[in-house]
Amino acid sequence: EGGHPLFFVHGWPDDMYLWDKQVPALTAAGYRCGRITLPGFGPAPEPRPFWGNSFSAQADLLASTIHAQCTEPVTLVIHDWGSLYGFLVENQYPHLVARVVCFDVGPQMLGQPPGVETLGVLAGLGLYYQWSLAAAFCLSRVPGPGRLVGDALQRLNYWRFKKSLSYDPVQPKTADCAYPYLYFQWHTLLTWLRLRSPDGVSTAKTPRGPCLFLYGSNGGLGGFFKSWFSKFRDEDGCEVKAFPCGHWLMLEQPEEVNQTMVSWLQRTAPFLKAQSRL
Repeated sequence: EGGHPLFFVHGWPDDMYLWDKQVPALTAAGYRCGRITLPGFGPAPEPRPFWGNSFSAQADLLASTIHAQCTEPVTLVIHDWGSLYGFLVENQYPHLVARVVCFDVGPQMLGQPPGVETLGVLAGLGLYYQWSLAAAFCLSRVPGPGRLVGDALQRLNYWRFKKSLSYDPVQPKTADCAYPYLYFQWHTLLTWLRLRSPDGVSTAKTPRGPCLFLYGSNGGLGGFFKSWFSKFRDEDGCEVKAFPCGHWLMLEQPEEVNQTMVSWLQRTAPFLKAQSRL
């Protein structure tokens, strides 16, 4: 019951509780808030494909969840891997998505030729970060020692990020949540070879509708997506804003982020009425 629905999607290594500082504020502002924990990211194991969900399978899962829970197009609020999944939903199921609020990761890393910005992201994070998490997931598929080594690699990467933070966004999880890195490396390899992904994912394009892009200027990933910013910054309803913090800006500066989101949601409300008349 209530106003326009917002649907929150997290990334690695988080879960639905990433948004604990946003949901109460946005609910108080009159919005309905829904959030999920992606398969493999929860505290308890649940039935899922042995090799995790591919990008297209994850997008299909999110789309079916939105369709089942919401009677009108939603505003996606997305971060990290949730951003890539969310933009795939927005492009492949446009009737389900009215607007997008995106945190720190643009969509063009998926299915695009590996240009300077993609390589810059990988170099900035350290190539071993991406590859080691992909390896962690593969090793975790092997019972016994493989599972132990895979989980250890997952926790090593988690503690690497936690060490630089003044907060504890999540508890360490098993390597079951590292499958996005396996599929990302697979897509990157196919892109280098100029081959099409076998699961049909080509690219997540720029937003179809209003989009708010928020990123951290101190150690976040958003600075690597400057050319993507320029493609939609001047479009109707699209805005970009930097915050003096890192990748998890919704936790580091929650009040400022919440105020920015509410203000933008109110300013772009006329777009919802225009969409409903189409």
